Order: sequence, then structure tokens, then C-alpha cells
Amino acid sequence: MSTLQTTYIPLHKVRISESGFHLQVQALISNSPCFLTLDTGASDTVFDTRTIERMLARKTRIVRDRLSAGLGTSEMESRHIRIPELRIGRLCIPAQRFTCLDLQNLNVSYQSLGIQEVAGVLGSDILEHFGGRIDYRSGRLMLRMPLERHASFAKKAYFVV
Repeated sequence: MSTLQTTYIPLHKVRISESGFHLQVQALISNSPCFLTLDTGASDTVFDTRTIERMLARKTRIVRDRLSAGLGTSEMESRHIRIPELRIGRLCIPAQRFTCLDLQNLNVSYQSLGIQEVAGVLGSDILEHFGGRIDYRSGRLMLRMPLERHASFAKKAYFVV
């Protein structure tokens, strides 16, 4: 496997209870650092509406869109936003449309535990397409460029050197 086509991202293990934890990765959204919680059960990568509005200010517009299911609720309003650039390790996904949801319940829970808020949830759309592998021993997430790039975000994605 070519190292130019693979990136290893350090995992941050955040304790949420005596026996439980969440995994997070550091990312950049248009050069602004943030954390994303890994959720292999989430269909899509989603971002917190308030956090994204604050991070991107007037650079982009959030469009009200539809109702979504998941994240412990039966329905919640979702919106879409075009994020100019998402970088996870050396993987760069430019000008991609993502879903925004109200993730304040998650962030309030994190704050009560002394954990930094997250900008979003890294879901299986990106994890599966880029061959995400969680290595608990080394504490890293591996992502690699797929041979076939059929997902819209993968067509534009590239690795920075």
C-alpha cells in the first residue's frame, strides 16, 4: 500500500463513563481546527449547525432541507452546507456538501464531562469509502484513497504531501 495514498490520523480516546469512551479525530474545516467524533454506525458524516455557522461565518450558506432520522431521535430537521475544504489527516475533500444537524445535546453532554465540543460526526460514508480502519493498539485511524472513486466527495478528494 503506497504511503502517498494512505494517511494515519491519531485517535483521541475520550472517556464518557467508567467503562465507555468515544473516539475523536482532529480535522480542519477551511483551515479551522476542530474535533469530529467517529461513529461507524452513522450513515453520513454530519456537522453541528451552530458550530459550522460560527466556524465559517459568512463564507457559506446553510440551506434548510429535510427531516432526518438517527442520533437518538425519530426525526430532526437537517440542513445542507457546502464546506469549502474538509481535511482529516492528509485527506483533503474540497467543496463538498454535507448535512448539518443540531448536535447540541451531544456537545452539552461533552461539556458536562469536561470534554471539548465537536464540530461533527465522522460517519460511515467517509469511513467506508476511504477504507477506514481503526487500530486500537496504535491509536490511529487509517484512511486510503480508493481505486474506484464513485462517491461524489471522493471524485475531488486528494492527499496533501
